[in-house]
Amino acid sequence: MLNRFYLVSLVIILFPLYSVANESQAATAVPTPERGGLFLGVGWPDVKVRYGFEAPIDLEAKAAFGSGMQVYSGRVYWTYLRGQDLDLMAGVEGGYMNLQGADGLYGGGAHGGLFTGVEAPLGRWLRLSVDIGPDCYEEHSGNQSVSNIGWVVTTGIYLKLF
Repeated sequence: MLNRFYLVSLVIILFPLYSVANESQAATAVPTPERGGLFLGVGWPDVKVRYGFEAPIDLEAKAAFGSGMQVYSGRVYWTYLRGQDLDLMAGVEGGYMNLQGADGLYGGGAHGGLFTGVEAPLGRWLRLSVDIGPDCYEEHSGNQSVSNIGWVVTTGIYLKLF
């Protein structure tokens, strides 16, 4: 199971580098000022605040809420290919989980993972984002501990604040 996780993680890291090395001049565009700035985002079931630099790095803080669980995490995005209508990105995420009955556990835990995805500007003030990647988590409750690796799909729509 862990070997498969490491293999998938390696592919997620190396694919963007391969894509950058093979990108054509026609597929790239000069970054526009609308891509930088402060964004407020919503997804299912989370809310997020993201700061986009003019450079290819974005930072995000998010809080997700589910049945018996709250997850607070941070993300670093790397946009490795900017197109006219679509950006390709990869990144890393890590955070803390607070458990209130999820999986029969009460306590906390940590999670971390890698992701790759696409983002599309929807006009000047909106962006739509979808990404997928493996996520490893470990939950603790008293003397019980549960750890697992799973796939996470994250979606979001972002409104530019300024």
